[in-house]
Order: sequence, then structure tokens, then C-alpha cells
Amino acid sequence: QVINELSKSSKLQMSKSGAGNELYYTLVADEVAQKYIGLDVSAKLVLQCIEKSGNSGIWTKDIRMQTNIQQQALNKVFKQLEQRCLIKPVKSVTAKAKKLYMLYELTPSKEITGGVWYSGLEFDHEFISELRTFVMHCVRRLNSGQGVTLSEMKRKMEQAKVSRVELSLEEVKQLVQTLVYDNYVEE
Repeated sequence: QVINELSKSSKLQMSKSGAGNELYYTLVADEVAQKYIGLDVSAKLVLQCIEKSGNSGIWTKDIRMQTNIQQQALNKVFKQLEQRCLIKPVKSVTAKAKKLYMLYELTPSKEITGGVWYSGLEFDHEFISELRTFVMHCVRRLNSGQGVTLSEMKRKMEQAKVSRVELSLEEVKQLVQTLVYDNYVEE
């Protein structure tokens, strides 16, 4: 009876173990339980699946495989969860035709969005070309026989405001490596 009461108030989460297929019960915090109120079993199952995926998201097909819910019913669940602002559909730069879902409040990972090198879902050739040109000018101007460090280059890029986003040292390194591979600069 206690389990039924907690389940009705969405304060109890059920999940299956992978190996033994045993049912596990987990007590849920009040603020988390609020999200689940009014959702049927299949919607809760889908939401749990999406929660597990984190900011990497999960493909529609994977949700269908994990939950065993038919596509038509799954589409209704997605619509319901989207209307309640619990989940959002996200497009990936690696598979533009497939739909990923993730929790509404999460920001997609760089693997999904493509990071700073992508604008929307397209590789931003123009942006990269501008940055490469700036880096080559930096190397020519600042190079007094000793070379230029990545941190110096990053600082110059920030001062000149050539990038619309703040680049990490790793991203500046990636940019320089493209110039090294194209034989424009030496490492």
C-alpha cells in the first residue's frame, strides 16, 4: 500500500536492472516528483530514458528500443513532454536527419552542436578562414625568431575581437594545427 501511494504521488521511481531484470525502487525528491505528476507510465518511462542520456541526448530509435513503445504512441508522448517543457528535440551535426531528445533545461554537448566551428548545423568555413588569416598575421608580426605561444595568440585574438565566441586554448591549438598541416606555419 505504501508503494502504491508513493507511486501515485510520483515520489517513487521504478527501474529494472540490466542483468537480472529485477525491479528497483528509488525515492524521488519533491521537486523531481512535480515533473512526473499527471504523466502516465509510458511518459515517465520515456522521460527517465531521456534523463539518463544527459546532455548527449538520445535518438528516437534508441528510446523506442529501450521502452518498447510503438512509434505512434511514442510521438504522442514526445508531444506531451515537449508541451510541458520537460524535453526538447535537438539536431546533431553528425546526423542531421535524425532527431535527438534531451531534457529541456540542458545545453547540448559539443559533440552534438559541433562546438565553435559550427553555425547552426553547418560547418562555418568563413569564420574559420577569418581566424586562420588572423593567426597567420599574428605569427608574421609577433615572430621575432623565437615563435609565438598559443596563449599569446589567444590573447591577441581576444584583444582584436576577431572571434564572436571565446575560444579555449585547445580550440586555438586546433586552428594552428590546420595551418601546420597546410604548411602555412611551422610548429
